[in-house]
Amino acid sequence: MLYELEKTTYPKISPLFQDAQYSQLFVKAMLEGNHVGNIFVDNPERPAAALLAPLCGFYFLAGRADNAAFNQTMRERILSEFVSPEGDLLLFPTSAVWQSALEALFGDYKLLHVARKAFTFYLERFAAHHTAWRERIPEGYTIQRYDRRLAEDTELADFWGSLDNFLAQGVGFAVLKGDEVVSRCHAVMVGNGEAEISIETAEPYRRQGFATLAACAFIEHCLAHSLHPAWSCWDENTPSQILAHKLGFNHPVDAPAIYAKVK
Repeated sequence: MLYELEKTTYPKISPLFQDAQYSQLFVKAMLEGNHVGNIFVDNPERPAAALLAPLCGFYFLAGRADNAAFNQTMRERILSEFVSPEGDLLLFPTSAVWQSALEALFGDYKLLHVARKAFTFYLERFAAHHTAWRERIPEGYTIQRYDRRLAEDTELADFWGSLDNFLAQGVGFAVLKGDEVVSRCHAVMVGNGEAEISIETAEPYRRQGFATLAACAFIEHCLAHSLHPAWSCWDENTPSQILAHKLGFNHPVDAPAIYAKVK
């Protein structure tokens, strides 16, 4: 009772996720070919329930939650293929009904209820503080848009299917000191006109403003190319939330998730 959709038929699941706000970027990124993953449904011709399994490791359930055969087979598939090597599993219910169904399905494991904060970007706030961001680049440092060499040092080929796909549809910027990457900001996926941000700074250079510079270059590029920058992080990630506010992101909405340790 579990069928994997071919990529050409992915649009069939769009109606099931239309009311799930946080998952829209993930759904569209996969439908548009900008993120790798799998989509499973209860009926390949007329799906009423779906499991969205992007490579990033966030698993979304949508549609009807009362198909016992689908639910059980889906549970078995998740446990056999989609648990991290450390035994971590993150499930995102798209409704209160799915929340209850997942709690029952995985109730034999210890479950924690967590939240992913999804922020709204405010252009006015960004422009008010970061219009002159280039003037803050320290002497001896440069900011460069990703070329193939910079992209090869990331997991983007896995997420996007290939570096060619990322370089054609995605974007990333790195702060460099000579040839050393100090900080980097790139899109782990693009969908629905949004670019999901990922930022990383090398340990010796943290808390010195380099992540802000990389993000400013990224956001400015997005705005010039009709892309909406998207920021989300876990509710306990205070440094990420502080940086988000600094860059013009505010008013986060909590997307509930269920964390299970299954090993």
